[in-house]
This record gives sequence, C-alpha cells and structure tokens, in this order.
Amino acid sequence: MSTTIIRTVGQANATSTYLARPALAVISALFCGYLAVGLPLPVIPLFVHEKLGFSNLIVGLVIGIQFLATVLTRGYAGRVTDQQGGKRAALQGAGFSALGGALYMIAALPGMSSGVSLGVVVAGRLAAGLGESQFVTGCVSWSIASVGPQRAGMSMSWTGIAMFAALAIGAPVGMTLYHQSGLQAAMIACVIAPMLAMVIAVGATSYVSPAGHRLPFHRVISQIWREGLGLMLQGVGLSGLTAFASLYFAARGWTHAGLVMTAFGVGFIFVRVVLGHLPDRIGGFRVALWSLVIEAIGQAMLWRAPHEWVALTGALVTGLGCALVFPALGVEALKRVLPANRGSAMGGFVAFLDIAFGLAGPGAGLVAGQFGYAAVYLLGTASALLGAALVIASRSTPA
Repeated sequence: MSTTIIRTVGQANATSTYLARPALAVISALFCGYLAVGLPLPVIPLFVHEKLGFSNLIVGLVIGIQFLATVLTRGYAGRVTDQQGGKRAALQGAGFSALGGALYMIAALPGMSSGVSLGVVVAGRLAAGLGESQFVTGCVSWSIASVGPQRAGMSMSWTGIAMFAALAIGAPVGMTLYHQSGLQAAMIACVIAPMLAMVIAVGATSYVSPAGHRLPFHRVISQIWREGLGLMLQGVGLSGLTAFASLYFAARGWTHAGLVMTAFGVGFIFVRVVLGHLPDRIGGFRVALWSLVIEAIGQAMLWRAPHEWVALTGALVTGLGCALVFPALGVEALKRVLPANRGSAMGGFVAFLDIAFGLAGPGAGLVAGQFGYAAVYLLGTASALLGAALVIASRSTPA
C-alpha cells in the first residue's frame, strides 16, 4: 500500500504515516459495530408493541430516545476523540453498544412485568445511543486520521458505505432471528457484533489528531453550522423515503414497495464507490450543490410519479443525490476548524443528521396527514433545494 510520510503538527520530531486508502481494520470494525444499530431496528418496535402490549406512541418514544441520547452525547464523543484518539472513542462506544444489547436480552427474560421490561429496554436504548455516538464519531475521525485531511472525502465515503451496509444486512438478520427464536437470540447477535468490533479495533494502529488548541464544543458548532444545516436538509428526503414509502405505494396500489430502499441503495453505493474521490478532487461545495439538486429531482419524481416504475426510479435518483452530500459537506466542515478539533467537528456535524432523522419523521407525518403521502416528497424536494441554496451562500463565506 502506497504511503506518504508527513510531519505531525505540534510534534517536531514525530512522524505519522498517511495511508492511500482508509485503514481496513477501521472500516471492518465500523461495519461490525454498526450492526448493533441495524439488528434491533425492526425488532424493538415489534417487541414493545406485540409482546409488551404498549401503544404506537410508546413505541415511537422508545425508538426516538436513542436519537436523543446520541445527539446529546456527540460533544462528549468529539472531546474523547480529540483528546485520546478515535480508537479510544470507538472502543468505549462498542462497549456501550454491547451493554445495550445485553439490556435488551434482560428485558426479554420470562416472568418480568411489561413495565419493568419497558424500563430495561429504555435503558438499553440510552446505552446504545451513547455507544453509537462515541463509536461512529471515533471510527469516522480515526479513518480520516489514517489518510489525512487531503483524503477526508474519500474516507467519509468508505465509512458511509460500511454503515449503510451494516444497516442493510443487520435489519433483515435481526428480524429473521426474532421471528425464529425470539428477542434474546436477536440480541445475542447485538452483543457479539460490537464485541467483534472491539477485537478488530484493539489490534489496529491508532491514528491521533494533531495537538493544538481545542475549542469548546459550542464554538466548534458555531464554525460548522452551515455545513451541518445543509446535511440536515438532505436528511429530510431520506427520512421520508424510509418512513413513508411503503404507505405511499400501498395507497397508490403499487406492489413493489420493498424495492424502494434497494433502488436507493444501488444509487447510493454506486456513487460512493465510483465517485467518492470527487469532494477531495474538485471541492466539497461544488459536489454538494449538484448532489442536492439531483436529490431534489429524485424527490420530485416520487412526488409526481404516475407509475410505479417512475417512483422506483425516483428512489434510485434520490440515492444518487444523497450519496456524496455527507462527505462533500464534511470536507468543508473540517476546513473551518483547527486540526486539533476535527473529532469535535465530526461529532457535531453528524449530530445534524441525527436531528434530521429525529424531526423529519414526525414533520413528514403531519404533512402526510394533511396533504397525502405524495406531499412528503414535495417536502423532500423543497428541503433539498433549500440545502442547495444554503450551499451557494456558504461558498461565499471563507473558512
């Protein structure tokens, strides 16, 4: 593997080796650890509603509390990453993720009342949220540190592929285990996956951010909020696609709703693999602008689709557009902070996507209730175009 030797900032006599590609061990650990997010995703709602007998409102609160825990601990995750390295944050995060899976297993023990089981599940969601926050922030920053800021966009493309693949594989595996053997069997996998990530991470090389002045988390956010808001607006379309596509297709009498995320994933992964280098090569703002415009086109196709194949094509085009927004705007966000604050910057940047998923679902639900399911994708179109306008404005604001 080709390398470039560089001088570490703030350490006159030390050197570190930048890799030509993100460290394989980091990407592998991220995939294994993020399975702990995908495995319980379809399982916990079924357990809380069907086994414990709680309402859809309680199900929504139980699912949403992990997003809340993740958002509120991004600052801590960034601070650990900046001060002790991405490897340390990833190991801590994997440990909390495994704890979340163990709590889910306890919640399914026989003889436990529904109320106590629900409380244990909530505790598991909080632990999983804290784990996801540290694990993802640590791995993303660790991967960037392995290749250097010049290849940050490529690094974020590969970490995104690992996370998306873990979700795509983890969700159906978790559902299969749950239906065949119950919650405990599914959650055993949820414990094993982050522990396997820890085993991989322990033996991997640690790449630490350069030394230097570290800002408080709120100061970091004040420097990257434009890029974060653009990422949040991109997430509106994706949230509407995951939450309402099946209902939209059913209302129109279309029968292939299961192919929506497949079409999205094909477009998403294709662009990440083939064009993942573009943010580093031609600039993040330029890539983000065109990506958001393409996402808006895909969302508009879904909104006005006269036939099922048009809607599926719209999902594909949405995937093409969404693919590079995260690495493109992430590259620009990193340019706005000092090297010693990159971990905090990535933690804050990803938090905007957490907020998008937390708010866009209920917001799209209100829109669907008032104007129909198609209007969800009009909302996604408008959000993507607003994000494109924000990118144009951000380009004139120097880093």
